[in-house]
Amino acid sequence: MRDFEDVGRGVGADVDRAAAPGAQMPAVTLLLLGAGARALLGLLPAPLGAAPPLVLGAVVVVAAVGGAVVTYRTGPGRDVDWASADAYERDLLAEVPEDVGEVLVDAQTKIGGRMPTAAGVHLYVVRPAHWPCAIDGGDCNCARTRLSATLVPSRRHPVLLIGHRLLDEPIMLAYVLAGEVAQAGRVPRTLHLLLGAPLLAAWFVLGVTGPPHLLAVLAPALWLVTTAVRWGVELRADILAASTTGPRVARDYWARVRAASPPPTRTSRLLELISTHPPIAVRAALTAHVPGRSPISPT
Repeated sequence: MRDFEDVGRGVGADVDRAAAPGAQMPAVTLLLLGAGARALLGLLPAPLGAAPPLVLGAVVVVAAVGGAVVTYRTGPGRDVDWASADAYERDLLAEVPEDVGEVLVDAQTKIGGRMPTAAGVHLYVVRPAHWPCAIDGGDCNCARTRLSATLVPSRRHPVLLIGHRLLDEPIMLAYVLAGEVAQAGRVPRTLHLLLGAPLLAAWFVLGVTGPPHLLAVLAPALWLVTTAVRWGVELRADILAASTTGPRVARDYWARVRAASPPPTRTSRLLELISTHPPIAVRAALTAHVPGRSPISPT
């Protein structure tokens, strides 16, 4: 049986890689592999016609969707000692200040209410290695890990990852976790599932079955649609969170993230536009003046 802390470290590393700049590059690779597979299948005898690419595409889609469903149902793993997750949570809540603990438990309870099949929503604090971080005047772009939270959905064992520096900012923690609560609903969870392995499979299938002369149109269209959906889900959650905690908290949070990030370059600005997450400037602008209640204060 694996200890929950080992599982948390692995899941946290996977989420961080998925959020890194350039994380959508595998889509290009899979598109090219699909086009290459189509060219190879074109060498088969002519009587087979278009059947081989269609069969290969169908097999890939079924495998990807099936794998995503199995992963969602089993969670981070089948051999996890979930009792160690309960022990980790008790130690965490005993360690943090009372106001921080209340924010964590409140978010945990609300997410659990939106995921009735879950045995429990497990908390895990992500603590990256102690390299010189931009938060402390270094040049490492790890603010997205240390100052963010991510819900990893699962049918039985969802995990809520929290960046450790948020534990020092209970009001900002409440804002970030309110966004994760907003993404715990059925529709955002379904989109999260579809935009994982099934979407990667779709890129390969597009290369295999798409007419070569139309790939230059179809590929950008698929990218634009899926990116718009991703950004739409996150921006909606940001707006709902700002309406919960107050826009001033949102402004303070995004200013904190900006201050903790290295100065933008031309390359980083370009990568932001093709990122799986909306640019910080867009998120900050949309949440700066959202009507909502007065900013909360720690108790």
